[in-house]
Amino acid sequence: MKLYEENGPLLPNNGIVAAYPNWNNQAIDGLRMDIDNTPDWTYQFGYGWNALLLNGQKAGQNWGLCTPTQFPNAYFAQVGLIFDSTGADFAWADTQTSCNPQRIFTSVFTGLSGDPAPASTGDDLIFQITVDDSTDTWILYAYNITTSDYWYKSKVVSSSNLLAIGTPNTSVFYENPRVAGTGWSNGFAADPVVDNAYERRDSNGGWYNWSSEAQNDFQCNPGLLSIGDYLSGTTVTGLTFDVSDIDADCGI
Repeated sequence: MKLYEENGPLLPNNGIVAAYPNWNNQAIDGLRMDIDNTPDWTYQFGYGWNALLLNGQKAGQNWGLCTPTQFPNAYFAQVGLIFDSTGADFAWADTQTSCNPQRIFTSVFTGLSGDPAPASTGDDLIFQITVDDSTDTWILYAYNITTSDYWYKSKVVSSSNLLAIGTPNTSVFYENPRVAGTGWSNGFAADPVVDNAYERRDSNGGWYNWSSEAQNDFQCNPGLLSIGDYLSGTTVTGLTFDVSDIDADCGI
């Protein structure tokens, strides 16, 4: 669960396909991702993990985002789904974990115990990253609407009240740390979909559709395909990640 910086992806073998809000006239302090139907995933040995993530970067310093010693001058956080040998689990990461994924364990969920929190095929999910302007508190939030299970993590990040905009680090993206052709698509019965994404505007605290959107791929080699081959739709109409093309072309 690494990310893009100005000088390129921190892990050069991670393929990433991203959609991110891209505008200059709105300050935002929150981002949200809705998945109305958790993808049907079957793990195949040797293919590693895949992740569908909501990401937020603190406005300001845009380097050292995965370097714990740069906290709190720099801060980056993720929350979402990770697909691996245990199925589809909730996970998070941030600057202080060196952007390495942390499973969300069910001891903090209602009615569950023992294993990483599952998201079953077909479950409706919401993920949010928000910043409380008055306390500099970041809140990472995951909610399974179908089961009513939820999780959140809060962290005070000094001098922090807005998310960076116009960057893939404040985004929705799909990621795999494998080399091209070794395993994005093999576990999915159908292409994964993000049904909607929203921004929380600092001016009034309301949630809105993204006012504009950019889409890019990173580390997709040989890079002969356009972003439209990897990703279709928008965060308003639904984003579909074409894992067959991503599997063939993304990663080193």
